[in-house]
Amino acid sequence: MQFGWTKSQIRRELYQCGIKPRDRQNLATGVRALKPGKQGSLPYFGFCNFEGRIVKDPREFPVLQVIHRHWSRGKTIHQINLELNKAKILSRTGKQWSWAALRNIVERFAAKKIILLNGGKYELG
Repeated sequence: MQFGWTKSQIRRELYQCGIKPRDRQNLATGVRALKPGKQGSLPYFGFCNFEGRIVKDPREFPVLQVIHRHWSRGKTIHQINLELNKAKILSRTGKQWSWAALRNIVERFAAKKIILLNGGKYELG
């Protein structure tokens, strides 16, 4: 509902009616109580949460292997991007691949946060 008032006017009216606003600390964004189990963030591309564990995502992991294969052969991020979009392989969001998304994945390979082994096996670092 819109009143056509500014925040200051609304706050002043609430004070006059005896209503106190919420504490400022409760309005802080990005602050979350620590809870066990899955939090709000998604695991790396190619992986998903299943029963509290991170496991291979059957839809994304083959694409991750394709990206790794191109990267290990020395292709640039731009070349990988062109290959995936040419093959109409979509990203996690169902859109064409962006350079930034591929850069993040390749950086994980380079930093050994994701190590792909033969036979579809992997290690998360």
